[in-house]
Amino acid sequence: MKKRGIKKLALGILGGLVLSLNVNAATIGIVNVENLNVRSGPSTTSSIVDSVHFGDKLEILSKTNQWYKIDIDMLSNAYVHSSYINIDDIGKSRIVVNNGELRNSPNLLGNKIADITNGEFINVVYQTGEWFYVATSKGKGYMHSNSFTAPDNDVKPSEKEDSKDAPESDATPESEDTPKKENKKVVTVTTNVLNVRQEASIASSKIGQVYRYNTFDIISELEEWVSIKLSNGNIGYIYKTYVEISDQKTIANVSQLRQDVVNYAKQFLGNPYVWGGNSLTKGVDCSGFTQQVMKKFGVSINRTASTQFKNGTRISQKDLLPGDLVFFGYNNRISHVGLYIGNGQVIHANNPRTGIVINKLTSNQMLPYIGATRVIN
Repeated sequence: MKKRGIKKLALGILGGLVLSLNVNAATIGIVNVENLNVRSGPSTTSSIVDSVHFGDKLEILSKTNQWYKIDIDMLSNAYVHSSYINIDDIGKSRIVVNNGELRNSPNLLGNKIADITNGEFINVVYQTGEWFYVATSKGKGYMHSNSFTAPDNDVKPSEKEDSKDAPESDATPESEDTPKKENKKVVTVTTNVLNVRQEASIASSKIGQVYRYNTFDIISELEEWVSIKLSNGNIGYIYKTYVEISDQKTIANVSQLRQDVVNYAKQFLGNPYVWGGNSLTKGVDCSGFTQQVMKKFGVSINRTASTQFKNGTRISQKDLLPGDLVFFGYNNRISHVGLYIGNGQVIHANNPRTGIVINKLTSNQMLPYIGATRVIN
């Protein structure tokens, strides 16, 4: 879930990484407790300006005594105590084994910075999906994982500071037996639209809305409310009556697969539409797009929109989940298909003018909605 104010490393800005502890790559810290305060200065008496959570990756700019200064959007001073941060073991050299392209964003739409040829050494900074932010002799940028030898993803803990100096009020360290993040509780919205309030009260200001099947990590749980962090980073409260609380591990496999499908499909935004095409990069039509995306995940579906409607299980519009197929046309005759990505949106190979785009299901740029099928269990 996206964190408020933190410059998530998956969206890192080229050239914006401060190299403080490693001359070849940014220093990345990983939060090792459930909740950790971010303060305006290197002291527990400094004001709290944000919070981070277990597993969050932070870019470390410098160290002052027992405190790390980290990079937070729009804040010039943000500190976390080093006792609750593990240092990601980055900067290991990898060898390019397939000629690759260095791009300025983690997708095929990113502008090419340079060609990286076989045998060159690179340093992996961090990973986002199938892409890696790397440091090379030709600059920094993103490369696809199939271009080089696989990185070692082990995270080595930083050397612990003396426990007597750790700020107990900022975090409670977990023992070695504490369940990892996959055992945390999550909340899933069970109504079509649910208001998010600034405080745990229906009289509080509304700061946003969430939708059916949206799932969030629970930040805190009250008798009638739970607090969540929205995609824009704001923290708010939703009413328990309209949600389902479950152990994250019970839904991890399904939700992760669906999110992986959506993330993969989004890599090809802006690529060309070609009638009868089957290439996600050089050109594809609507049904070719959905077929090739599903093929990546071992799901075999028919080639045309009308025959894909016969694949999987028919579902109603209110039951749509990310990764479901949605169909459009006139007079109940299917002539177009797309991939539902959540929040009432569909990604699809639209036409030769726009290529692969995202639209609302109800957009006037879409043909009339006919139905949907589920091909991912």
